Amino acid sequence: YAWDDGTTADKEIPWSIVNPLPEIVAAALGADAFAYTGLHQTPEVRLSVRQGGDESEFDWTGWGSNKTDYDKDGVHRTVRTYSGLGISITYWNNVDISTEQAPFTVEVVSDGTAFEEGSFVIDSARITPKTFAAPAAAEGLVYNGREQTGVASTGEGCTVSDGTATHAGSFTAIASLANPNYAWTDGTTADKEIAWSIARAANVLTVSTGKVVLTGTPAEARTFTRIARATSGSVVYQSSSKYVRVSSTGKVTVAKNFCGTAKVTVLAPETEDFEAASPRSFSIAVKPGSMTLGSAVNPKGRVIKAKWAKMTGADGYRLRYRVKGSSKWSVKTVSSSKAACIIGGLKKGKAYQVQICAYDKQTKTWGAWGKVKTVKVAK
Repeated sequence: YAWDDGTTADKEIPWSIVNPLPEIVAAALGADAFAYTGLHQTPEVRLSVRQGGDESEFDWTGWGSNKTDYDKDGVHRTVRTYSGLGISITYWNNVDISTEQAPFTVEVVSDGTAFEEGSFVIDSARITPKTFAAPAAAEGLVYNGREQTGVASTGEGCTVSDGTATHAGSFTAIASLANPNYAWTDGTTADKEIAWSIARAANVLTVSTGKVVLTGTPAEARTFTRIARATSGSVVYQSSSKYVRVSSTGKVTVAKNFCGTAKVTVLAPETEDFEAASPRSFSIAVKPGSMTLGSAVNPKGRVIKAKWAKMTGADGYRLRYRVKGSSKWSVKTVSSSKAACIIGGLKKGKAYQVQICAYDKQTKTWGAWGKVKTVKVAK
């Protein structure tokens, strides 16, 4: 035999069994979204590796790596290098929330030391905003003279303006996210307008409501004081009678020559911080006193003509007359519209005594008989 090259000597043929490096065939992250934390985020990377006919997966958590964080020109970056393996993982834009201009990107590079050369880019994940619930308005606030908080900040998530007030009223607080990487739980980022209010406090009115009873109708006005006080604001007095006036300080003036009743209502109107108080009232009763005839004369014949000044508020009058020295009186009733009357049927040559009194139906009282007038029927 001979070799096809014509020789017959032995041939030396070198050969080997190759042990190929594992091949990284895929790289992925364990999630598609990562909430903003304010820190450089380096989530674990899951590598799919093939060697020969076998394929396996394992997670790179950063153990045994050297980590370096970079922040330059608004770009955040973290690089992890694995000594002896020739692998580096770079996380781009890994602090702030992801945008089209700054997407969260992960790049895995092998330099061929322990794995075949290659690189993989993961750009499907994103950093999402950290979410916060919008603050809620406090309920049941009532004016107490101190500053109160109607809308409070929820903490680090937001700031609140116009959330406090002292006086009663309706307000609108503005809640603003404290960081552009934050969002509200409803997914929005715009400022929230939150309506809130402080209710008026109750206004308490104190005044004596006892009835005032006056007797007699003197020729001069009478006064007394009934002071009312409210928790806040001024006090207003309203009288049902024009003959009974009440000043702003509670001084009550009863007109002269008046009988009857009056109701005084006391009010405390609402103020900026207090509700209107429940009205209170007190009554005044003036019983008719004695009144005196203005004149009593015998103009002609067997009559006496009597005149008097009307008593304000009187509902009628009585005149009584008798022969002087007699114990028996005759009575004549006259309506309140009259200020004079004729007493007839008298005896010629006799002296008569005449008196008058007034009646008030509100107090159901007849006044005292006035001073006697004596008239002689001479004609």
